[in-house]
Amino acid sequence: MNRRCWPLTPPFHPFLMQIEHINGSILVEDTVENLAPAEFLVTYITTTNGGRTVIGHVKNSGNSPVTIKTVLVNGQDVTSQICLPSDKQVAAGASLWWSVDMCDTVASGDVVSVVTLTQEGPVAVGAIRAVREVFPIGAWPKSYDCALPGMGGGDAWKAANKEGLTMLYANHGMGKNCGGDGDAESTIDIINQQSLSWKNFGVMIETKDAVDPSLNVTTNVWAAMMADEDDAGHLDSGIQNKLSESVSIRRANPAIPSFQGGATERRDGVFAGIADIQSVDAYSAACAPHYINFFDKIPLTLPLGYIDNTRLNNMPMPTWPYSQFLDDMWPEVPRSVALEAQIAYTVAGGGKGLMLFQSGIKQAMEGKHKSAETWKNTGRLFHSIAAVKEVLRTGEVFSVPAALTDGSDSKVIARAIAGPEGIVVIVINDHEWGYNGQVCYIHLADFWHMSKTKKASTVRITIPTTVGVQEAFEVVDGDMKAFSDVSVDSSSRSLKIRDISFEDGEVVKMYFLQFTP
Repeated sequence: MNRRCWPLTPPFHPFLMQIEHINGSILVEDTVENLAPAEFLVTYITTTNGGRTVIGHVKNSGNSPVTIKTVLVNGQDVTSQICLPSDKQVAAGASLWWSVDMCDTVASGDVVSVVTLTQEGPVAVGAIRAVREVFPIGAWPKSYDCALPGMGGGDAWKAANKEGLTMLYANHGMGKNCGGDGDAESTIDIINQQSLSWKNFGVMIETKDAVDPSLNVTTNVWAAMMADEDDAGHLDSGIQNKLSESVSIRRANPAIPSFQGGATERRDGVFAGIADIQSVDAYSAACAPHYINFFDKIPLTLPLGYIDNTRLNNMPMPTWPYSQFLDDMWPEVPRSVALEAQIAYTVAGGGKGLMLFQSGIKQAMEGKHKSAETWKNTGRLFHSIAAVKEVLRTGEVFSVPAALTDGSDSKVIARAIAGPEGIVVIVINDHEWGYNGQVCYIHLADFWHMSKTKKASTVRITIPTTVGVQEAFEVVDGDMKAFSDVSVDSSSRSLKIRDISFEDGEVVKMYFLQFTP
């Protein structure tokens, strides 16, 4: 089911549901009499502190508050160990997060289940397979970039590292194609021989390498790609094939999470949950193909809707959405404005990592297509994302409200991601102009531009009762700069970030509200 299908058109017809084991036995057989979306949900589960701590997020989408009675993690009652509001209530429309130290360490690949019981009756249930505790800024490399450590041309690797990339998709045979050093002729050889020396860097590999018995060093293998845009193909065979691949990865290397990319809104929910990590690509620049009617003008914000939809379908599991990047196979190569916006959308949409298509490392080093300027500008944004990556990874978007106050510029997007360490506030300029998807093919109106905002804006953040804000920072090129243009209303527990404005060509601002320890 896809969440876009609600509400189901009445009358609702009961149907028989069966869950069959691979050996042919029937595990579940029941008639579904009524089907309606749950209003109390587990929206995200993750681990931190090397698997010793589990973090859970729940949201009450109903019209009435619910009172938490019991929280179970892997069947263990942890209610007395977590920090809850004094009345233990989750108000209508509100969210709540908690963290708990576990007796048994959760390793990558382990199942983590969360059950939240309420006094009023609604139950929120969710489960994940734990993934690596990383927030990758990953890229699908151009075939000639060869930026994997140990592939001869160290300049490309150094440039990628300086830009802020922390993961590359190392496809099968990449090592041999790029002339690996010494005996490192295959991707697996390079990983086995050199990956333990990599610091803050990992790879995504193909399924065929993830299940290869010769792969014996997997610490810095952060994921295995099962498919790209698999929801655009045949449903029945596609679902069965991808499910089979996912199971094969789990059997061969349980610690390596499976990853799949998507491309559609309508089918996204059908494939959700097959892989441990879900992605989606929808691009809004450079005449890149998309599923919007050709005669409809697409906005720069197009990807954000796809990213939101993917998160809703895949929760409580993580997403690593794609952003368009420096690929020269499109009629034009995207410029800085379009890429900074699309990169910001991956984070604003709740991504727990991000992927870039494609890397364009040598292209940027050689200054082609104005890529050097774009590389520099996007690098600043990557550095800022990296500075707050743990908050982005462990937090959840919409956990706290982020609202523009009256009188703010209406063409500004504000979102907040909140978790145990603090709140990241992302503000994105939406005064875009100049691009037209119908005529960019003939090199007319083929680049996005960004105008300055018409007036300053104020973003109001509601602070939960269980935490306090110690300090506010603006995050600039990875640096935390003390920021004093804030006001606090203790009666409403709200904090305002004031006088936010953008100049011509300026796309995104990022703030960090650090909680009191």
